[in-house]
Amino acid sequence: MGVLVIGCMIVSTIAWVGSLVSAFVFAYPEVSVAMFGIAWLPVGIMNVVVSSAVMVLTPPIFIGRVGSTVQSISTMVMPLGALLGGVVADFTSVGTVFGLTCLTPLSIALLWMAIGDLRVMPAASKLTPLPLTRGADDGIAG
Repeated sequence: MGVLVIGCMIVSTIAWVGSLVSAFVFAYPEVSVAMFGIAWLPVGIMNVVVSSAVMVLTPPIFIGRVGSTVQSISTMVMPLGALLGGVVADFTSVGTVFGLTCLTPLSIALLWMAIGDLRVMPAASKLTPLPLTRGADDGIAG
């Protein structure tokens, strides 16, 4: 799984940079749009695999909580990113924001490369749920 995530993020970065260059250097908007779309394919693959791994690793009693928490955090951060992008674009340019955003998948790839446990993470199908620690389920009906 580690190799898949790293590979997906590198492919996404390359496609995103291709979109940036074709739009702002060569002025080929059609190519830019196509490359931008391609950049999101590996992100989708990675999201499905990582979400599956989180659900496999999460003890069944906590799946609802974990899923809800992950979704809530994603939903809360999205408008903040849009606001930040708009503010930066107001002071610089859309091209600068687009270029800086290219660093996101690259940062994810570098993070997964730097953390040994993530880098060597096995396939999601080979993961097993993490054990509950003593007292973790106190007060949970079931």
